Amino acid sequence: MKNHFVFLIPFLIFFQTQAQTIKQDTLRARNYINKAISFKENSKFDSAFKYYDKAKTVYELHKLNENSLRCELEKGGLLINKQDLNKAGQILFTASKEALGLFSENSAIYADFCNKIGLLYMY
Repeated sequence: MKNHFVFLIPFLIFFQTQAQTIKQDTLRARNYINKAISFKENSKFDSAFKYYDKAKTVYELHKLNENSLRCELEKGGLLINKQDLNKAGQILFTASKEALGLFSENSAIYADFCNKIGLLYMY
């Protein structure tokens, strides 16, 4: 019985450390998003874009796909605001295909991409 606990303790320590890392990283990503929102509200779209990109990188590291796609959605919206429609289209179409592959047609994230692409076509 003691042998089982001896092998179990390192695994528990590893998983506890891993959970703390994910929590710290997602908090850091959330701070990036808050900064991006602040820059967006002040019409500093390039700075906001950079912070959404930083958050996306953190989310991708931990395979938090929906959060990563939300960052892409916001980046596409920023590019629409800047009137950089070609680059916005590239980001939105690529990410919407990824969203469709990861989730279903009925998912909220895919619907948000369709909505943003519709906005893109209005320009």
